[in-house]
Amino acid sequence: MEAHGKRLDRAGDRRAIRDVDALLYDPYGHGLDLTKAFAEHVKDVRRNKGAKKGLLHAFIQFPTDLEITPASEQMMLDQAVAFVNKTHGDHAVFHGRLDRDEVGRHGVDVFYAPVYDKTTKQGTEQWVSLSKFGAALARDRLGQKAKEEKTDKKDPATGKAIWEPVFDENDEPVMVWQDSSFFVGRVMQDEWFEHLRDVVGLDWVKRGEQKVSRDPDRLEVEAFKVQEEAKKLASLEAKTATAQTELDTTRQQIAEAKADRDAAQAKADEAEASRRKAQSNLDKTQQKITALKQSEQDVSERLRKRERDYEQRAVNFDAKEKNALRAVERATEALEALMAAETRLTASVERLEARESDLRASVRREEAKLEKTTQAIRVEEAELETVNDAVAQKKTKIASLESSNSSLRQKKASLKARLQTLNAA
Repeated sequence: MEAHGKRLDRAGDRRAIRDVDALLYDPYGHGLDLTKAFAEHVKDVRRNKGAKKGLLHAFIQFPTDLEITPASEQMMLDQAVAFVNKTHGDHAVFHGRLDRDEVGRHGVDVFYAPVYDKTTKQGTEQWVSLSKFGAALARDRLGQKAKEEKTDKKDPATGKAIWEPVFDENDEPVMVWQDSSFFVGRVMQDEWFEHLRDVVGLDWVKRGEQKVSRDPDRLEVEAFKVQEEAKKLASLEAKTATAQTELDTTRQQIAEAKADRDAAQAKADEAEASRRKAQSNLDKTQQKITALKQSEQDVSERLRKRERDYEQRAVNFDAKEKNALRAVERATEALEALMAAETRLTASVERLEARESDLRASVRREEAKLEKTTQAIRVEEAELETVNDAVAQKKTKIASLESSNSSLRQKKASLKARLQTLNAA
């Protein structure tokens, strides 16, 4: 760890991405020399000769949402040291380091060997214990539980061995303290959460989920990077799939819009055919009206001609007074015939006038139908213009989505290349 702090090992050299010195807690004034600081910390302090380890290393993780400033960096270092001392007898930490040249800048390395006063018959001496304070915290928080032992039975659902409680000679469950390293780790996580909340003042921080296995808590930086890149790649693949789905949906909507536009065009063509047919009927009706008017003029002309003939006959009657009686008789007969003809002509004119009125009403009805047809055509044309606008907007959106999809594919390819490079490393 001393070589790593001095960036003399491969991992330290590889992780450094900026030229910034580490921030140190250095109560013995030895800088990055951990061995010298440890030697001075435990000088004249006794320890168990059977102990396999002489010191502990804790990596104290702060929330990554904290803004990195000189003040926040000093706060993280101070609080990490204070937390370890508080939970391990107040005289434990001999060195603390916050690396500021790596990608992650929210973790503090704390090195400690808890020193405490041990009183015996010979007096009071200072000792080092790596397990005393953690076990005491675990016992205080978790207490005891019934001891269990592994049996030869298997859980049919999982295939794992079944653990059963152990009973003493009085058939009472054997109780054991929950103070193993597993439970100490859990308790330290609880203590750190409460310290962040109650001492540091991060009331928004949340306690992490408790472990269901005894796997390592922390990944190495390189493995973590590979894991994060894999997550980013999976996210990009999901976004690409979503974009492709949206693109397919948009294409389907455009196809439906085209079908609607074609249907509207067909309706418009049908309306145009109806208008032309109505115009043709109107032209035919106008021709009939013109013919009727011409017929009416012919009848009127014949009537005027007969009136002139009658007047001429009257003149001839006056001139031919000698043949008055016979002429009167012929004239009376002729007059009666003319009156009968006039009656027939009058009836014919009335019928023609009635027919002309009916034709005029028909023309007005046809004109009203034509007006409604024209209005329907205008509505269809407006709808067609709206559909065309929607199609243009969909085309623009497709172009944007295709551009976004191309960009996502490029990012996906870049991330795959990076993932392969990281996996190779």
